Amino acid sequence: MKDKHRKPSGDSGATKVYSTGEVVRTPTVFPQSKAQIERHVIELFNAFLPSNQRRWLGLRSVEQASREDDLDCIAHVQGSDVPMDLMEFAPLSDFKVTYDTGPSIQVVGQHADLLLQRIYSKSARYAAIKHPWLLIYTTDWKFSISDEMRSVVGWELIKRHHVFERVFSLRPLFSSEATVHQIYPCDPHILRLDPERLRKASILRPNQNKGYAYSIPADMP
Repeated sequence: MKDKHRKPSGDSGATKVYSTGEVVRTPTVFPQSKAQIERHVIELFNAFLPSNQRRWLGLRSVEQASREDDLDCIAHVQGSDVPMDLMEFAPLSDFKVTYDTGPSIQVVGQHADLLLQRIYSKSARYAAIKHPWLLIYTTDWKFSISDEMRSVVGWELIKRHHVFERVFSLRPLFSSEATVHQIYPCDPHILRLDPERLRKASILRPNQNKGYAYSIPADMP
């Protein structure tokens, strides 16, 4: 059965710093099987997709597909059911690392290109499916999809053909909380940004307990 397929996951969660100086780290606990992780991601998406976007999409709910050879889930939208696939972004093989040894610096252009490769690969696989949605999630903080990365990916997805009607990203914060963003179609203000400058940005993530700091190239204003 699909539920018995174990799937490794990374280190994710959230850190709170109190006025007393106390730092409290709350890790995200993921289930052990692929099907259970996907079920958990779907539950988080249903709970934390912004309500105004849910109303605009006419989205009632997303549920896990019943057959293993289908896409991972179905989005129930007013008047239709939309096929939807899930994909974890964890380019371990590209960096030749494990979750524990992954890079602490995110070079926006490099990570964006790795994510785009995976999106276009999924698109080719589902070329016969009409207007599917894609939900990209992360289980490790080192591969979290930053605002800059979302902007670059959203910009590129406008320029090149793919089958997806919508692309979302989800980052678990706690076991029962997440942030959800729409990557494509992107916000119109992104079209006014310079993607090549965003590509040069690096995000330093030295330690999950310390959050992250931005390292911006010298030629950026």
